[in-house]
Amino acid sequence: MAKKLKEEPQRRHLSFSYLVRSILIFWLNKDNWGYIKSKIEQFRNKIEQDYEKHPTGCGSSFGEILCYEIHESGLTFKWLAKKWRISVAFLGELIADHCKRL
Repeated sequence: MAKKLKEEPQRRHLSFSYLVRSILIFWLNKDNWGYIKSKIEQFRNKIEQDYEKHPTGCGSSFGEILCYEIHESGLTFKWLAKKWRISVAFLGELIADHCKRL
């Protein structure tokens, strides 16, 4: 008799649409906004501290720094995200937060 091979457990592959839907549900859940806001605030403070150590002459507030990097330095969103070591999506959240504060 031939030995029966053990069947490997079936792996579940997550579809792209499932992942996108899960992320949207997380972001749209109002309970998570406190977490998201605190991450934005923490990062804004970090950038202000970093630029305080190495001033550019553009000002010291996050808004002044953001506008300087985009308008004066000519960085694209992709380049700025790379410079600040964040995702372009998180940079979008920072810009949206900045615009809401105007």
